[in-house]
Amino acid sequence: MALSKIHGHWEYSYQRIFDFKEEIVRRNPGSHVEVKLEVINGEYHFQRVFLAFGPCIQGFLNGCRPYIALDGCHLKGKHRGVLVSATSIDGNSSIFPVAFGVVESENSNSWEWFLHGLKTAIGDFEGLVFSSDRQKGLDEAVQVVYPRVEHRECMRHLYANFKKKFRGDCYRDSLWAAARAYTPNVYETSIAKVYEANPMAFEYLRQNHSYLWSRSKFGTIAKCDYLTNNIFESFNAWLSNDRHRPLIDMLDTIRQKIMVKMEDRRNRARKWDSEIVPTVLKYVNNISKGLGQYEVLWSDEFSAEVIGPQSRFEVRLHDMQCSCRLWQVKGVPCIHAMSVIGKLKHEKWENYVHPYFTVAKYKEAYASSIAPLPSCDQWVKIDIGLRVLPPILKRPAGRPRNKRIRASDEMAIRKRHRCKRCNKLGHRAKTCKNPVDVNQQAAAGPSEAANQQPAAGPSQAANQQPAAAGNQQPTGPPQVGNQHSRAPIQAENQQAGDPHSEPPSQTSISSGKRRRGKRVASRSRYLQSQDGSTISEIDALGSLEN
Repeated sequence: MALSKIHGHWEYSYQRIFDFKEEIVRRNPGSHVEVKLEVINGEYHFQRVFLAFGPCIQGFLNGCRPYIALDGCHLKGKHRGVLVSATSIDGNSSIFPVAFGVVESENSNSWEWFLHGLKTAIGDFEGLVFSSDRQKGLDEAVQVVYPRVEHRECMRHLYANFKKKFRGDCYRDSLWAAARAYTPNVYETSIAKVYEANPMAFEYLRQNHSYLWSRSKFGTIAKCDYLTNNIFESFNAWLSNDRHRPLIDMLDTIRQKIMVKMEDRRNRARKWDSEIVPTVLKYVNNISKGLGQYEVLWSDEFSAEVIGPQSRFEVRLHDMQCSCRLWQVKGVPCIHAMSVIGKLKHEKWENYVHPYFTVAKYKEAYASSIAPLPSCDQWVKIDIGLRVLPPILKRPAGRPRNKRIRASDEMAIRKRHRCKRCNKLGHRAKTCKNPVDVNQQAAAGPSEAANQQPAAGPSQAANQQPAAAGNQQPTGPPQVGNQHSRAPIQAENQQAGDPHSEPPSQTSISSGKRRRGKRVASRSRYLQSQDGSTISEIDALGSLEN
């Protein structure tokens, strides 16, 4: 009930999907929105939705590299489903959402439907690159909708599948070296080591991973040399807290996040005073530190031979090419090209960077803004002549999972510990050197504050020794339980001369407090009292929160 008041009812969210579509298309010209219904027993149920905002379409076509990562993640709400996305990358190496949607599950039919919507939004042109981890049914869908596209495979997922059959440092090092190689010669040398170790491993790669996964086979139009989809999976992590919402609320929240992110980057670009984006500036500064290791031998005014510590390369400035192929694939001068450019007095290295990495191109990607949207009670109601019901999904056996099962060798997400003493992140109370947080101590309560008093000194400990028992022997077995109550320690008050303190009882009990986190332990020992009876001493070691 509480969640329904905050996010709205699930059933009501599906009924207004066409109202949401109309508002998006009307307020954002050039947007493409599709809704697919499914007829079951004469009733119309929601099945899929595709969204591509007009500013995102224009920003991708005008200012981003023709590189799109396709990915999907499971929803966590009442009716589940899968959130699929097509994400590009801008000149500053930041993710740029192009399109997204919700489908019932990942299969060839749903991916084909999503790619048809994407093709309607952005078209099909030369040099377009798709990168994926080969989700269920995606390979077949890409071949049907985009048969000419350059389809790359995420190297991280490829190696995760490869090591299930072939393990060893030789496989790992050789396979990743082959993936990072820019030239065919280096690729062949590295992949030959895999064949020498096990011919079946080489045959497995040839049969099961025929898509592009090595930089030596990447095209030179997209100007992107990414081997994995890691940066694009951050888009799913960015939306992780919104995947439990009802349909309309989730789609509108994604719209808000993209709208705010585009405005933030638009404002950031206004402050840049250079021609090239900051990430490329940082890259060039880093490689420029090693230019002294290379010798330049001129062939003509704009061609040279660069001799390095291990090899030599041919650089042609007018063609923006180097025999190492990094410049062609990445779009940014390599260290060999920078060695040649540095010898020219009247040439700026910025002239040899691809336009994708200029600030002007970056501003074109974020030139348009997504229009704000009022609350749903102010939307125009569209009468489509039917009632849209929630989807009918087959729920798997067992409790639905909200978190992905990580691989055995995958690094776990570590949470930062909060100190109980100063209420700050990054350390524990035992090693805390910060001043005590007064608000934290007040929230702890009087009982926990009492446990944080300093321990008694030697003189006080001497006054708390148990009374001598003399030669009296116990007359019976030890009495444990409720036979005797726990005697409070009052020796400290008596030593301090507290007039309100009561005189100590005949039985003196020594008590010690130890800090052991939040674990509570107890120990018992039997002491002999002056009257010859025995009692049980229980030292409660409570949690002492600093």
